[in-house]
Amino acid sequence: MEGLITVVIPTYARDHVLVQTVREVLKNIGRETEEVIIVDQTPKHGMEVESILGKWDRQGVVRWIRLEKPSLTAARNVGLREARTPLVAFLDDDVLLPGNIFRRFLPHFEKDSEIAAVGGQNMVLKSGAKAGPGIWAKTKPVLPEIEHEMGWAPGASGCYDRQKAISVGGFDETIFGPAMCEDKDMGHRLTLAGHAVWYDPNIRILHLRAPTGGCRIPGAQWPEWTKTGFHFLYLFRHAAYTGEFRSILAWSLRCGPLRRENATSLRRQPSAWLGVLLGIAYGWRNRRRMKSIFTDNSAVLWDRCRRENRRRVKAIKR
Repeated sequence: MEGLITVVIPTYARDHVLVQTVREVLKNIGRETEEVIIVDQTPKHGMEVESILGKWDRQGVVRWIRLEKPSLTAARNVGLREARTPLVAFLDDDVLLPGNIFRRFLPHFEKDSEIAAVGGQNMVLKSGAKAGPGIWAKTKPVLPEIEHEMGWAPGASGCYDRQKAISVGGFDETIFGPAMCEDKDMGHRLTLAGHAVWYDPNIRILHLRAPTGGCRIPGAQWPEWTKTGFHFLYLFRHAAYTGEFRSILAWSLRCGPLRRENATSLRRQPSAWLGVLLGIAYGWRNRRRMKSIFTDNSAVLWDRCRRENRRRVKAIKR
Protein backbone atom coordinates (compact mmCIF):
# COMPACT_ATOMS: atom_id res chain seq x y z
CA MET A 1 0.00 0.00 0.00
CA GLU A 2 1.30 3.43 -0.93
CA GLY A 3 1.57 6.77 0.83
CA LEU A 4 0.19 5.77 4.23
CA ILE A 5 3.01 6.90 6.53
CA THR A 6 4.69 10.20 7.32
CA VAL A 7 8.04 9.92 9.10
CA VAL A 8 8.60 12.72 11.63
CA ILE A 9 12.03 13.42 13.12
CA PRO A 10 12.07 16.04 15.91
CA THR A 11 15.58 17.38 16.43
CA TYR A 12 17.52 19.77 18.62
CA ALA A 13 21.18 20.82 18.57
CA ARG A 14 22.38 17.92 16.44
CA ASP A 15 24.22 18.39 13.20
CA HIS A 16 25.99 15.52 11.46
CA VAL A 17 24.21 12.81 13.46
CA LEU A 18 20.89 14.30 12.27
CA VAL A 19 22.07 14.23 8.64
CA GLN A 20 23.18 10.62 9.15
CA THR A 21 19.74 9.71 10.56
CA VAL A 22 17.87 11.39 7.69
CA ARG A 23 20.07 9.63 5.15
CA GLU A 24 19.29 6.31 6.89
CA VAL A 25 15.58 7.04 6.57
CA LEU A 26 15.76 8.14 2.93
CA LYS A 27 17.79 5.05 2.07
CA ASN A 28 15.29 2.69 3.67
CA ILE A 29 11.82 4.08 2.92
CA GLY A 30 9.56 2.56 0.29
CA ARG A 31 6.29 3.44 -1.39
CA GLU A 32 4.44 3.13 1.93
CA THR A 33 6.05 6.42 3.03
CA GLU A 34 4.53 9.65 1.73
CA GLU A 35 6.84 12.20 3.34
CA VAL A 36 9.71 12.81 5.78
CA ILE A 37 9.28 15.83 8.07
CA ILE A 38 12.11 17.26 10.16
CA VAL A 39 10.81 19.40 13.04
CA ASP A 40 13.93 21.39 13.85
CA GLN A 41 14.31 23.38 17.07
CA THR A 42 18.00 24.18 16.55
CA PRO A 43 18.62 27.96 16.39
CA LYS A 44 21.40 27.55 13.82
CA HIS A 45 23.23 24.58 12.39
CA GLY A 46 26.76 24.53 11.07
CA MET A 47 27.06 25.85 7.51
CA GLU A 48 27.43 22.40 5.93
CA VAL A 49 24.42 20.92 7.71
CA GLU A 50 22.32 24.05 7.09
CA SER A 51 23.16 23.75 3.39
CA ILE A 52 22.27 20.03 3.22
CA LEU A 53 18.94 20.45 5.01
CA GLY A 54 18.04 23.51 2.95
CA LYS A 55 18.83 21.67 -0.30
CA TRP A 56 16.70 18.66 0.71
CA ASP A 57 13.84 20.97 1.63
CA ARG A 58 13.96 22.90 -1.68
CA GLN A 59 14.11 19.65 -3.66
CA GLY A 60 11.14 18.20 -1.78
CA VAL A 61 13.21 15.33 -0.41
CA VAL A 62 12.13 16.29 3.12
CA ARG A 63 9.96 19.01 4.65
CA TRP A 64 12.05 21.09 7.04
CA ILE A 65 10.01 22.89 9.70
CA ARG A 66 11.76 25.31 12.09
CA LEU A 67 10.54 26.02 15.63
CA GLU A 68 11.91 28.71 17.93
CA LYS A 69 11.28 27.17 21.35
CA PRO A 70 12.71 23.69 21.97
CA SER A 71 10.25 21.09 23.26
CA LEU A 72 10.16 17.44 22.25
CA THR A 73 6.43 17.05 22.90
CA ALA A 74 5.56 20.27 21.06
CA ALA A 75 7.73 19.20 18.11
CA ARG A 76 5.94 15.85 17.89
CA ASN A 77 2.58 17.61 17.97
CA VAL A 78 3.65 19.85 15.10
CA GLY A 79 4.58 16.72 13.17
CA LEU A 80 1.16 15.21 13.89
CA ARG A 81 -0.56 18.39 12.76
CA GLU A 82 1.46 18.78 9.57
CA ALA A 83 1.26 15.15 8.43
CA ARG A 84 -1.17 14.40 5.60
CA THR A 85 -1.26 10.62 5.99
CA PRO A 86 -3.31 8.34 8.25
CA LEU A 87 -0.17 7.05 10.04
CA VAL A 88 2.71 9.00 11.56
CA ALA A 89 5.99 7.31 12.56
CA PHE A 90 8.28 9.14 14.99
CA LEU A 91 12.03 8.61 15.14
CA ASP A 92 14.69 10.15 17.34
CA ASP A 93 17.36 12.17 15.52
CA ASP A 94 20.22 9.81 16.45
CA VAL A 95 19.22 6.40 15.14
CA LEU A 96 20.31 3.80 12.60
CA LEU A 97 17.95 1.46 10.74
CA PRO A 98 18.53 -2.16 9.67
CA GLY A 99 16.24 -1.75 6.65
CA ASN A 100 12.73 -0.53 5.83
CA ILE A 101 11.10 -0.70 9.25
CA PHE A 102 8.14 1.44 8.18
CA ARG A 103 6.42 -1.22 6.08
CA ARG A 104 6.52 -3.51 9.12
CA PHE A 105 4.13 -1.19 10.96
CA LEU A 106 1.37 -1.54 8.37
CA PRO A 107 0.16 -5.15 8.96
CA HIS A 108 -0.63 -4.39 12.60
CA PHE A 109 -2.89 -1.46 11.74
CA GLU A 110 -4.50 -3.42 8.90
CA LYS A 111 -5.40 -6.44 11.02
CA ASP A 112 -7.05 -4.53 13.88
CA SER A 113 -8.86 -1.19 13.54
CA GLU A 114 -8.63 -0.61 17.30
CA ILE A 115 -4.83 -0.36 17.21
CA ALA A 116 -3.82 3.26 17.73
CA ALA A 117 -0.05 2.83 17.93
CA VAL A 118 2.68 0.28 17.25
CA GLY A 119 6.05 0.41 18.95
CA GLY A 120 9.32 -1.25 18.09
CA GLN A 121 12.47 -2.48 19.79
CA ASN A 122 15.17 0.00 20.77
CA MET A 123 18.65 -1.46 20.44
CA VAL A 124 21.65 0.17 22.10
CA LEU A 125 25.38 -0.46 21.91
CA LYS A 126 26.76 -2.90 24.45
CA SER A 127 28.96 -1.48 27.17
CA GLY A 128 32.32 -0.47 25.70
CA ALA A 129 31.22 -1.02 22.11
CA LYS A 130 31.81 1.69 19.52
CA ALA A 131 30.15 2.50 16.23
CA GLY A 132 31.79 1.08 13.14
CA PRO A 133 31.70 -1.94 10.84
CA GLY A 134 29.46 -4.74 12.11
CA ILE A 135 27.72 -2.36 14.48
CA TRP A 136 24.54 -4.42 14.78
CA ALA A 137 26.51 -7.34 16.23
CA LYS A 138 27.55 -5.02 19.09
CA THR A 139 24.01 -4.19 20.17
CA LYS A 140 21.61 -5.37 22.84
CA PRO A 141 17.83 -4.93 23.23
CA VAL A 142 16.32 -2.53 25.77
CA LEU A 143 12.80 -3.99 25.68
CA PRO A 144 11.43 -7.58 25.79
CA GLU A 145 11.84 -9.72 22.69
CA ILE A 146 8.24 -10.98 22.75
CA GLU A 147 5.51 -9.48 20.58
CA HIS A 148 2.51 -8.43 22.66
CA GLU A 149 -0.07 -5.76 23.40
CA MET A 150 1.59 -3.02 25.43
CA GLY A 151 0.33 0.16 27.03
CA TRP A 152 2.74 2.46 25.20
CA ALA A 153 4.98 2.82 22.15
CA PRO A 154 8.61 3.97 22.58
CA GLY A 155 9.00 7.54 21.38
CA ALA A 156 12.20 6.73 19.48
CA SER A 157 10.43 4.19 17.25
CA GLY A 158 6.65 4.47 17.46
CA CYS A 159 4.00 4.73 14.75
CA TYR A 160 0.59 6.26 15.49
CA ASP A 161 -2.83 6.41 13.92
CA ARG A 162 -2.92 10.17 13.38
CA GLN A 163 -6.61 10.75 14.06
CA LYS A 164 -6.65 8.58 17.19
CA ALA A 165 -3.57 10.35 18.55
CA ILE A 166 -5.10 13.78 17.94
CA SER A 167 -8.40 12.67 19.50
CA VAL A 168 -6.70 12.19 22.90
CA GLY A 169 -4.87 15.51 22.68
CA GLY A 170 -1.56 14.44 21.13
CA PHE A 171 1.58 14.59 23.28
CA ASP A 172 1.28 16.48 26.54
CA GLU A 173 3.34 19.68 26.40
CA THR A 174 3.31 20.07 30.18
CA ILE A 175 6.03 17.39 29.90
CA PHE A 176 8.93 19.54 28.74
CA GLY A 177 12.70 19.73 29.22
CA PRO A 178 13.97 16.18 29.87
CA ALA A 179 10.56 14.98 28.59
CA MET A 180 10.45 11.78 30.64
CA CYS A 181 7.47 9.39 30.37
CA GLU A 182 5.87 11.41 27.56
CA ASP A 183 5.52 8.33 25.34
CA LYS A 184 4.06 6.21 28.15
CA ASP A 185 1.60 8.96 29.02
CA MET A 186 0.46 9.17 25.40
CA GLY A 187 0.09 5.41 25.13
CA HIS A 188 -1.98 5.07 28.28
CA ARG A 189 -4.28 7.91 27.23
CA LEU A 190 -4.91 5.97 24.03
CA THR A 191 -5.73 2.79 25.95
CA LEU A 192 -7.96 4.74 28.35
CA ALA A 193 -9.88 5.91 25.29
CA GLY A 194 -10.51 2.30 24.31
CA HIS A 195 -7.73 1.77 21.76
CA ALA A 196 -4.91 -0.75 21.69
CA VAL A 197 -1.14 -0.27 21.51
CA TRP A 198 0.94 -3.10 20.02
CA TYR A 199 4.62 -3.89 20.41
CA ASP A 200 6.64 -5.73 17.77
CA PRO A 201 10.32 -6.41 18.65
CA ASN A 202 11.04 -7.24 15.00
CA ILE A 203 10.71 -3.53 14.23
CA ARG A 204 14.17 -2.42 15.35
CA ILE A 205 16.16 0.77 15.49
CA LEU A 206 19.61 1.36 16.93
CA HIS A 207 19.47 4.32 19.31
CA LEU A 208 22.94 5.89 19.32
CA ARG A 209 22.22 8.08 22.35
CA ALA A 210 24.35 10.95 21.06
CA PRO A 211 26.05 12.68 24.02
CA THR A 212 25.01 16.20 22.98
CA GLY A 213 21.77 17.75 21.80
CA GLY A 214 18.39 16.14 22.28
CA CYS A 215 16.98 17.29 25.62
CA ARG A 216 20.34 18.80 26.64
CA ILE A 217 19.82 22.47 25.92
CA PRO A 218 23.06 24.49 26.24
CA GLY A 219 22.92 27.32 28.77
CA ALA A 220 19.80 26.00 30.47
CA GLN A 221 20.25 23.48 33.25
CA TRP A 222 16.85 22.01 33.88
CA PRO A 223 15.69 22.61 37.49
CA GLU A 224 16.15 19.65 39.80
CA TRP A 225 12.40 19.12 40.14
CA THR A 226 12.09 18.28 36.44
CA LYS A 227 14.19 15.15 37.03
CA THR A 228 11.31 13.74 39.10
CA GLY A 229 8.27 15.90 38.30
CA PHE A 230 7.30 14.13 35.08
CA HIS A 231 7.59 10.73 36.74
CA PHE A 232 5.21 11.90 39.46
CA LEU A 233 2.87 13.35 36.84
CA TYR A 234 2.76 9.93 35.18
CA LEU A 235 2.38 8.22 38.55
CA PHE A 236 -0.63 10.32 39.59
CA ARG A 237 -2.29 9.87 36.21
CA HIS A 238 -1.72 6.22 35.45
CA ALA A 239 -0.08 4.14 38.19
CA ALA A 240 -3.35 3.30 39.96
CA TYR A 241 -4.51 1.09 37.08
CA THR A 242 -1.17 0.07 35.55
CA GLY A 243 0.19 -1.31 38.84
CA GLU A 244 3.45 0.63 38.44
CA PHE A 245 3.30 2.71 41.63
CA ARG A 246 6.36 1.19 43.31
CA SER A 247 8.49 1.00 40.18
CA ILE A 248 7.72 4.59 39.10
CA LEU A 249 8.33 5.87 42.62
CA ALA A 250 11.67 4.05 42.74
CA TRP A 251 12.64 5.37 39.31
CA SER A 252 11.71 8.91 40.38
CA LEU A 253 14.10 8.68 43.31
CA ARG A 254 16.85 7.18 41.15
CA CYS A 255 16.49 10.14 38.78
CA GLY A 256 16.44 12.61 41.70
CA PRO A 257 18.11 12.33 45.12
CA LEU A 258 19.53 8.86 44.40
CA ARG A 259 21.11 9.97 41.12
CA ARG A 260 24.86 9.37 41.36
CA GLU A 261 25.95 13.02 41.56
CA ASN A 262 23.34 13.66 44.26
CA ALA A 263 23.76 10.44 46.23
CA THR A 264 27.53 10.96 46.59
CA SER A 265 27.27 14.59 47.72
CA LEU A 266 25.80 15.65 51.05
CA ARG A 267 25.83 19.22 49.79
CA ARG A 268 23.44 18.35 46.95
CA GLN A 269 20.99 16.33 49.04
CA PRO A 270 18.81 19.21 50.37
CA SER A 271 18.16 20.62 46.90
CA ALA A 272 17.60 17.11 45.53
CA TRP A 273 14.91 16.32 48.11
CA LEU A 274 13.39 19.77 47.64
CA GLY A 275 13.25 18.87 43.95
CA VAL A 276 11.26 15.76 44.86
CA LEU A 277 8.71 17.84 46.81
CA LEU A 278 8.41 20.33 43.95
CA GLY A 279 8.10 17.42 41.49
CA ILE A 280 5.31 15.88 43.55
CA ALA A 281 3.50 19.24 43.62
CA TYR A 282 3.89 19.68 39.84
CA GLY A 283 2.67 16.17 39.12
CA TRP A 284 -0.37 16.48 41.39
CA ARG A 285 -1.29 19.95 40.10
CA ASN A 286 -1.17 18.82 36.47
CA ARG A 287 -2.58 15.31 36.81
CA ARG A 288 -5.81 16.34 35.02
CA ARG A 289 -4.33 19.12 32.92
CA MET A 290 -2.82 18.96 29.48
CA LYS A 291 -1.17 21.48 27.24
CA SER A 292 -1.43 20.76 23.56
CA ILE A 293 -2.16 22.43 20.23
CA PHE A 294 -5.03 19.94 19.87
CA THR A 295 -7.04 20.69 23.00
CA ASP A 296 -7.99 23.67 25.14
CA ASN A 297 -10.00 21.76 27.75
CA SER A 298 -7.88 18.93 29.09
CA ALA A 299 -10.14 18.16 32.08
CA VAL A 300 -13.00 17.35 29.72
CA LEU A 301 -10.62 15.24 27.63
CA TRP A 302 -9.49 13.26 30.68
CA ASP A 303 -13.08 12.70 31.81
CA ARG A 304 -14.01 11.45 28.34
CA CYS A 305 -11.07 9.02 28.30
CA ARG A 306 -11.96 7.68 31.75
CA ARG A 307 -15.65 7.28 30.87
CA GLU A 308 -14.69 5.33 27.77
CA ASN A 309 -12.38 3.12 29.82
CA ARG A 310 -15.11 2.39 32.40
CA ARG A 311 -17.55 1.55 29.61
CA ARG A 312 -15.02 -0.82 28.03
CA VAL A 313 -14.26 -2.55 31.35
CA LYS A 314 -18.00 -3.08 32.02
CA ALA A 315 -18.47 -4.54 28.54
CA ILE A 316 -15.59 -7.00 29.12
CA LYS A 317 -17.03 -8.08 32.48
CA ARG A 318 -20.41 -8.83 30.89
